[in-house]
Amino acid sequence: MEHVGFDMGIIHGTVHNKAYYWKNFEQRKGSVEVADASDAFHTYAIEWTPSELRFFVDDTHYFSYRNEGEGWQGWPYDHAYHLILNLAVGGMWGRAGGPIDDRIFPQQLQVDYVRIYRLDEPVAGL
Repeated sequence: MEHVGFDMGIIHGTVHNKAYYWKNFEQRKGSVEVADASDAFHTYAIEWTPSELRFFVDDTHYFSYRNEGEGWQGWPYDHAYHLILNLAVGGMWGRAGGPIDDRIFPQQLQVDYVRIYRLDEPVAGL
């Protein structure tokens, strides 16, 4: 989930890997409108299977990224990963809407809960 301050009502789901990365002028992403994204709690989810990543906000599916079977450059998602939650300010995308307005500070990233589930048995069709 990515939420950019100059685009307040939009939530983005983006994959970053060697094959599809914005610096290569290749990106795989989706977005959905969430009018109160910065004013209310929402449930963000990724269903991660060996063949696909599916992104959701409040049970609304808005983006899928499929394993194309072309190797690790496009599908490095079959290794152990760490979950990172962060509040980033700036960067190439964050500044795309102009300079950072210091009057917005201080800010908070509030997280109610994080849950991770493991699929014990393969699901047909996935």
